[in-house]
Amino acid sequence: MPKTRHKLRAGESIRSVARDYGTTPLRLMELNPYVDPTALVAGQELNLPSPQASLWPFLARLLWGRPRAEHPP
Repeated sequence: MPKTRHKLRAGESIRSVARDYGTTPLRLMELNPYVDPTALVAGQELNLPSPQASLWPFLARLLWGRPRAEHPP
């Protein structure tokens, strides 16, 4: 089953998480309206977009590059 939440690690930002999951920072903010992107904390969880057939992952990779490899826990 694809992930629908992401637990933040130290140093991550909305932009880096969006890039890693092939979406946009704007979409992550739409899914997390009560999250302050300037005050993220390691361990905080973010909602992720549901995986579905769309152009968003392609466009996000085109704009922000390929997703990075999964970070070790």
